[in-house]
Amino acid sequence: MDAEPDRQVEGIDAVALHRAERAVLASLEGVARAAAILQVWVAKEAALKLTGTGLRTAPETFVVRHPDGWYVEPGVIATRRIYVHRIPAEGSVIMLAGYQPAPRLVVRRRNDPANLE
Repeated sequence: MDAEPDRQVEGIDAVALHRAERAVLASLEGVARAAAILQVWVAKEAALKLTGTGLRTAPETFVVRHPDGWYVEPGVIATRRIYVHRIPAEGSVIMLAGYQPAPRLVVRRRNDPANLE
């Protein structure tokens, strides 16, 4: 799992994103681009933590894909697909990585009356 405050991260795309990721993100501008870059970065960190290599593996050497869900194909960092799931959180980007697709995640806040449903 990895979490980062929801903020713009200057220059991370130039050093941590694969050229294929940069090409996809090039079509975005402004806030949408900054948000997408942060999501890819957090997904990469979550995947690297799952493998146990962390940043000993250069994050620009593999691609995080997101057509119908976040994932990393087998190859550079693992021998099987890594699924990365975004956990909704206000003010943060949180990603959870695993080797299995996760069922629908339900996040509940402590002491929230809505949890009593």
